[in-house]
Amino acid sequence: MKSKDTATLTDSFFRLASLSKTTDARSSVRKIKSKGAEEYEKIRQARTCYDHLAGVEGVRLMDSLLQMKWLRQTDSSPKVTFQLTSEGEEGLDKLGVIRADARKSRRLFAYGCLDWTERRYHLGGSLGKAILDQMVLVRVVEKTRSAIGGRRALTVRKSTADWMSLPAS
Repeated sequence: MKSKDTATLTDSFFRLASLSKTTDARSSVRKIKSKGAEEYEKIRQARTCYDHLAGVEGVRLMDSLLQMKWLRQTDSSPKVTFQLTSEGEEGLDKLGVIRADARKSRRLFAYGCLDWTERRYHLGGSLGKAILDQMVLVRVVEKTRSAIGGRRALTVRKSTADWMSLPAS
């Protein structure tokens, strides 16, 4: 096995197969594929990437921050980096996001982190962490577990757009 995620997924498939009461091999395979697809879809929707929001919801968050002009791109070499605008500071303050620690951090403040499922950027850096921390605190997302994503899985309780009072796209 090349990765822990692959090993976990394979183990899950074998456990599912052993629980199957059917003797029809095709039926067992369909059940395993279906369960694997469900788990993949959960982790695709929302997960952590290091300590920030990723997946569909992570990309939606980035899109919203840019659409509302809360972030402005500042550089694209070697990483796509962003600066928080005054509108962004005010908006995040209203949402209760604590930015002070993010500003003090020695790591990059805000950068585009390429999402492996969506192939688009979600928000990385200390600002991404601060936003996810607040989203967890107010139960916009909840940390959960999944067979594929392990502890990285998140359950979406309220869409990013709703949390930010945006019309859903």
